[in-house]
Amino acid sequence: MSYCRWSEGDVYMYEAERGIVCMCCSLEPSDNFGRVDVTLDTPQEALEHLEQHRDAGHVVPDCAFDQLRAEMMP
Repeated sequence: MSYCRWSEGDVYMYEAERGIVCMCCSLEPSDNFGRVDVTLDTPQEALEHLEQHRDAGHVVPDCAFDQLRAEMMP
């Protein structure tokens, strides 16, 4: 499941077996092969990460925040 895709903004974030992945994260320095993926362990960490993207001026759809907040509710 994806929280947001390139077609919706500047961030591609999806749920994977190993956690929530911010693919080719523009907040991280590039390695020799290009942008690196960032893996976040919890919806709370992913929400905070998306807030960092917005603070950096990146377009992140509201629905990504809504989905993560819904996952944090008991």
